[in-house]
Amino acid sequence: LSMKAVLTSLSLVVIFIYIFAIIIRQFSRGTPVEEEFFHSVPASMIMLLLTGAVPDHADLISEDLGGHHQIIAALYFVFLLVVSFTVLNLLVGVLVNVVGVVTEVESEERLVEKFRQELTTMITALDRDGNSEITREEFHGILCNHAACVALQAIGV
Repeated sequence: LSMKAVLTSLSLVVIFIYIFAIIIRQFSRGTPVEEEFFHSVPASMIMLLLTGAVPDHADLISEDLGGHHQIIAALYFVFLLVVSFTVLNLLVGVLVNVVGVVTEVESEERLVEKFRQELTTMITALDRDGNSEITREEFHGILCNHAACVALQAIGV
């Protein structure tokens, strides 16, 4: 489930990169920004991928964009917001999945420990000869004990 969410989110990021690369490429035609950053759709995609993945370097491009074309700069910042929130959603989804798995494992461990304690108490109470070994008659006594049957049913035995 987690892998499916990761692949879906990454696919969505690639689609966003492709769409914004086409849009920014169209708006940058005939500007100095086109020659420097967006001279083709693949080059635009690479530039958007790099600045979307490492937004620390986004200021290098934003300075050039803001001075030449405000629409391109606005589109660029919308792209950064969309990609950042998509990746943030991906991380939140993975974190929620991990917390769910850990909760499930801990719940099962508590159930097993509770069952072990109940069964140990019942076996100790039904161990007639006190040798800590269960004979056939003692095992039959456990199966006839209502509390033992309820405990076994609770764990699916």
